Amino acid sequence: MGQALALYVDADKAVFKNCRFLGHQDTIFAAGENSRQLFQDCYIEGTTDFIFGPATVIFQRCTIRAKANSYITAASTSKGKSFGLVFMDCKVIADEGLDKIYLGRPWRSWAKTVFIRTSLPASIAPAGWHNWDNPANERTAFYAEYQNSGPGSNTKNRVQWSYALSSTQVKLYTTPSIFAQPNNGAMEKPAWYNKSSLQFDAGKFNGIPPQEIPLYEGAIPNARNTPDIETSTIGADGVLRIAKVSRPSITMYKPVKPNGKAVVICPGGGYAILAFDKEGTRVAEALCRQGITAIVLKYRLPDDQLEMDKSIAPLQDAQQALRYVRTHAKSLGVQPRKIGIMGFSAGGHLASTAATHFNFKADSLCTDTTSVRPDFTILIYPVISFDSSITHKGSRTNLVGKNPTDKVVKFFSNELQVTHDTGPTFLVHASDDPAVPVQNTLRYYEACIHNKVPASLFIFPKGGHGFGLKNQTSSDDWMDRLQHWLEDLK
Repeated sequence: MGQALALYVDADKAVFKNCRFLGHQDTIFAAGENSRQLFQDCYIEGTTDFIFGPATVIFQRCTIRAKANSYITAASTSKGKSFGLVFMDCKVIADEGLDKIYLGRPWRSWAKTVFIRTSLPASIAPAGWHNWDNPANERTAFYAEYQNSGPGSNTKNRVQWSYALSSTQVKLYTTPSIFAQPNNGAMEKPAWYNKSSLQFDAGKFNGIPPQEIPLYEGAIPNARNTPDIETSTIGADGVLRIAKVSRPSITMYKPVKPNGKAVVICPGGGYAILAFDKEGTRVAEALCRQGITAIVLKYRLPDDQLEMDKSIAPLQDAQQALRYVRTHAKSLGVQPRKIGIMGFSAGGHLASTAATHFNFKADSLCTDTTSVRPDFTILIYPVISFDSSITHKGSRTNLVGKNPTDKVVKFFSNELQVTHDTGPTFLVHASDDPAVPVQNTLRYYEACIHNKVPASLFIFPKGGHGFGLKNQTSSDDWMDRLQHWLEDLK
């Protein structure tokens, strides 16, 4: 067994009672820097960093099973947060033969983890805590214990930079104070964690479990005969990144009551990786809640080792995804002329390429005549142009190399490829984007206006690059604007 999540929870006021979480490495990812989560009377097992993340979390009366000499927790608490991972009245058990288990190490420098009145086995390392081989973490991380019991609770040889809470300090560690949030100048009095008779309501879930489908039934066009070397990692920011894609697929999110529209989503990542959840699956879930059939495209990334012509592989996959959805429109509850494409950053370049090159047959051997023209396009902080004065150099280099010909630059500068046949377009960007200059979006918008293509443009004054579903610098929600725009599409 290896690294695999049993639970990824990115939600505020999440409660788990009497649940079993069985895993190996990275069992529970408590995501969301501003999320509050409660685990009561649960069983959690794993090996390395198997309880981790930035959320504020209380574990009450839980059994924690360590299966290897490694680290139980890896908090990534944000700077300024008062609490991180808090274990209260829990029991830690360990597999036979283990003798060097650490209570935690800091995934981020301001990590906070506290064990209170918890039974600890003899296999807990005397030092208790680890600095993740970075002494600087010792000045910022907060690791503490209070009245733990069992043979592993002796704090005599704990690292000097950990703490033993006093009887006064521990009074701050109550459920109301840990979960309290400022609320219009007063302190919120949350009762959400006290509800004991909650019933499962299937109506809360506007969708069917997502389904991953291989993009091609037979041979993959333009592919070299190589082993599958795809990799996936979760970074310190909690984003799932996929690289070295050689077996493209689509992940289908089908709403219970489809409204007839479908969107193929192209995650970004500079044509080097795919930010698959932040700019893919999370977006699909949001669209699915609106009744839209959402399809996350795991497209091939340009790589001379994997493709014979790396520059055309992503477009081949985007066209095939559109072809698949249109072919299966009836079974998906989708109207064949309401199928759009959406892209973020370099995924926006791919989406805009698909939106402007639908008459170009990316797979010259394909005999399917199904239209690959997107009926509408959604571009979020997109790479548009390969003009060296405004392009994102990493995306351009990864797709077409360091010294592309003028013909290639023009072909992939999509502001030059807009025609009156390009579908209606929705664009979002931030003026202060340091990675992809806002001129990319402005040029594409101007090209739409010049060619009488209906286009809506929204520019945030701030927000930088890669803000995903929510620009934290603004109360204006671009997803709300998109929803209205999609509702108005005929």
